Amino acid sequence: MSEALTGTQLLAFERQITQLLTQLLQEEQELLAGVQQMQPVLCEVGDAKDGPAGELAEQISACRAALVRITTGDYGYCDTCGEVIELNHLMADPAICRCVRCRRADNRALVAVM
Repeated sequence: MSEALTGTQLLAFERQITQLLTQLLQEEQELLAGVQQMQPVLCEVGDAKDGPAGELAEQISACRAALVRITTGDYGYCDTCGEVIELNHLMADPAICRCVRCRRADNRALVAVM
């Protein structure tokens, strides 16, 4: 069974997530600046959720949520089941909020719906 994160580990993850968030916000600004320089284009309301802008928005949201979880003491625990998220999974994606088991269950549910 995995152990909860140490204070040093939490601080390192907080720095990493903050740096990632800064980078993502900069990318978002560059993307928006590029869009504003383009000629007016008609688009559907749902288009903003698709493509790079939508992916950036999701990543930014995940980083912000992870920083909140650090502040509240919930970081490193699965949002779904409350179990500790393994360190190697946090290292791979520091903004992750669910354990492997719960993510697999979600993926199976998605496949079943399709």
